[in-house]
Amino acid sequence: PHGSKLDRLPHVPQPIGSRAIRDWVARSAPLVGLPGHIHESPEVSGSFVDEIGSTLCVNPGQSPERLQAVLLDLDRPRETCRHTVFS
Repeated sequence: PHGSKLDRLPHVPQPIGSRAIRDWVARSAPLVGLPGHIHESPEVSGSFVDEIGSTLCVNPGQSPERLQAVLLDLDRPRETCRHTVFS
């Protein structure tokens, strides 16, 4: 989503995420959003999660060297969200 910690690329100073996705998340308020298209974002921003209104948005990131995942319990996503890296 545009303007979040999940829409950053290295060496690009401005947000590049989707305004339409951000608007939809803000309007619809799902429990969890999983926008993972910008794989580099967690490394660039330093965070694999952000919140838009009441929605927890998660992007585990990805790189050619490491498989990354997020594990969470949908009954308690904020309390259980954990980032995992498989080398």
